[in-house]
Amino acid sequence: MSELMRRVDAVEPEIRAIWQQLHQNPERGMALPNTAKLIEAELLAKTGVEVHRVGEAGIWAVLRGGKPGGDDGVLMLRGDMDALPIQEATDLPYASRSPGVMHACGHDVHASSLLGAVRVLEQYRDQIPGEIWFFFQPGEEVLQGAKSFLADPHIDFSRVRACAGCHVLGFTEVGKVSVRYGSHLASLDALHFTVRGRGAHASTPNETVDAMVVAAELIMKLQVLLSREVNPSDMANLTLGYIRAGEPDRVGWVADRVELGAGMRTVNPATRTRLLERIQAICDGLSLATRAEIDFSYENQCPALWNTPALCDVAVRAVEHTLGAQAVELAPSPALGAEDFAFYTQHFPGVFLSIGCRTPGRDSIPAHTPEFYTDPGTIRTCIAAYAAFALEYFGVALGDTEGGSDTI
Repeated sequence: MSELMRRVDAVEPEIRAIWQQLHQNPERGMALPNTAKLIEAELLAKTGVEVHRVGEAGIWAVLRGGKPGGDDGVLMLRGDMDALPIQEATDLPYASRSPGVMHACGHDVHASSLLGAVRVLEQYRDQIPGEIWFFFQPGEEVLQGAKSFLADPHIDFSRVRACAGCHVLGFTEVGKVSVRYGSHLASLDALHFTVRGRGAHASTPNETVDAMVVAAELIMKLQVLLSREVNPSDMANLTLGYIRAGEPDRVGWVADRVELGAGMRTVNPATRTRLLERIQAICDGLSLATRAEIDFSYENQCPALWNTPALCDVAVRAVEHTLGAQAVELAPSPALGAEDFAFYTQHFPGVFLSIGCRTPGRDSIPAHTPEFYTDPGTIRTCIAAYAAFALEYFGVALGDTEGGSDTI
């Protein structure tokens, strides 16, 4: 076992207890008063880092390295903290006590593990030739948390040289760290359509422009768009999210207005541009063919996430030296999830790691479901991944694990 893992194991029991406390008391969105209070109290009581608030619930902790010779550069590590509007359906003894709110995406693991990494990395302060900033971030699920940090006038982002984050992965076994070189996660666009026709009594359909029928045709054309306009080797997804039309007491009327919306996920920016152009062309063509008016608008809610290959190399070396070569998995393709960590990687080189959280022998359970769980051993792996990456980045010798293996 490496010296780093001995230090990880020394703090892990306390961090596991904090994780369970966070899981029992989840909070949503940008307002996380109790979560922020707990993290802040732990930092002030058990570390010597500087602690600052960002907005109502964000926390920015600063570890200043003591080794001379650095370029005043900063490595930023992020852990998100917010939960989801889901009723937990597990039998865990530390299940959520908040009705309708649950940590169904592992942000409780990320926040607590980053706290553990602060405590471990502080022990290497004299060997670090720079600064490490720890961002405990609210609002990832609503795609607003990263924006709040980037907009804070007190944070000098010109000093940031690189950034890293972690996220649990329910399809991968605990003890594994998955690394994806290059394109990693998708961009997310919210698409909105309003179809305006001409309503009338259903007995005179010739006097109408049926917005409902036009909307149905639009939906089908959007589905065909993906199968015929996207290269099969590329990745894209379009999911209808809502549709509003008509009234229950007016089944004998032709609807004059339909509103619908969809989420579009793309990995390749060129594919995104092409699809948006083709969607507008579909709307224009349908309008001409049906005499309906179709208004189309979109909002990019999150950019695609790109992992810098050189930082992926750093991550692979860090995990191999700390947990053993068998702990590293290389992801073969991007995923279509979106993550607001991408707002940081738009500005700085970065890497986003996936931490296995599935108990061996148990079925995978997707995130954002009432049954989602993380194996308790995930905390150890996640603390180690954060800390080892930072030390490897700053050139602190980690040494190989004894026997080449340090898995759970």
